[in-house]
Amino acid sequence: MAEGRQWSKQRRLISPAFSAMSVQSYLPLVHMIVENLIVELGNLAHEEKVVNVSLVMRCFDADLISKVAFNSDFGSLQKRSQELVDLTVFLDGLLKRLISPIPYWKAPWVGQWIDGADHTLANLEKALEKILEDPASTERSTVLKKLVEVTGEKLSHRELVANLVTLFVAGTDTSSHSLAWAFYELARHPTLQQAIASEAAARSPAGPGHGKADALPLAQAVWMETLRSHTVTPLVVLENLEAFTLAGRTVPPHTQLFMLMREMGRRSPEMQRALGEDWETFRPERFLAEDGSFVACASLESLIFGQGARSCPGRILANTVGPLVLSEVMRHFRIEEWRGAELGERTNMVQAPERDVELRFVKADDNMGC
Repeated sequence: MAEGRQWSKQRRLISPAFSAMSVQSYLPLVHMIVENLIVELGNLAHEEKVVNVSLVMRCFDADLISKVAFNSDFGSLQKRSQELVDLTVFLDGLLKRLISPIPYWKAPWVGQWIDGADHTLANLEKALEKILEDPASTERSTVLKKLVEVTGEKLSHRELVANLVTLFVAGTDTSSHSLAWAFYELARHPTLQQAIASEAAARSPAGPGHGKADALPLAQAVWMETLRSHTVTPLVVLENLEAFTLAGRTVPPHTQLFMLMREMGRRSPEMQRALGEDWETFRPERFLAEDGSFVACASLESLIFGQGARSCPGRILANTVGPLVLSEVMRHFRIEEWRGAELGERTNMVQAPERDVELRFVKADDNMGC
């Protein structure tokens, strides 16, 4: 794990690959994977199967990030790829280590025996090493291409592999849960489904290859409301390097500080003035102006994605892909209304639905009777 000056150097070098201009250059690759998602949902709808949305979105994000990062589609939507299996085992193992009262993984072979995380991480690194040897990985505009072509100081080969692994692991785990939450909320609010479909038809009639997220204000609003309501990282853990005074008490150096970002957003007067006090209500309209345009809330985004040097580098990519996925899925399908009990949360590596989100999709031109 990189920290200090090493981390600062790596973050400075990778940040341009996630700029707004860079993300726009990745859109052709994004559209390819979105089209694969539509095909897979169409197959499941034709078979009248209940869709495990949590699993499908994890497969989608694994394929999306592998395509955008290094122009290699893992094919998880068609079959559960080995890379996705390794990712799942690694994240489960990492969680066990985080909550363990003893560092069992430091003993030879014990970590592998208990959680398998070291082996699966090595598998992911080997898979990326193989991809790096393929000239196709830098033929198109990808994150890897931009990192390789950076002028001046560069990442070492080892740093490059480590950052690509981090991108794959962190991006897949967070975004997939957010998309699952978004479709769950759309199942609870059927009128939003039709409204998003109408917006997609009106603003991007030629399909995903001809539309941008900023042309889909309602889809953007639903996405941002999902991030607000179901923050996958509701807290961050910091450590102070120097002593400071908080509420009349001295906090000594190297104290773990748990920052409750979700609660800060709910309780602060600034956020209540900006977005209202009805924080328990799913209301995307809070992000729409009177003319229907999307209204961003920078303060909320800083709570969700962080701010400054430690902010999430994938913020722009996530906020571009999320609305596009919602728009395209609603263009082609309707989701049967959710009639079960409200889903709670469970703590994994991030906050996730308490169980997998399972929904039934019906093609938009079929009669749902609802």
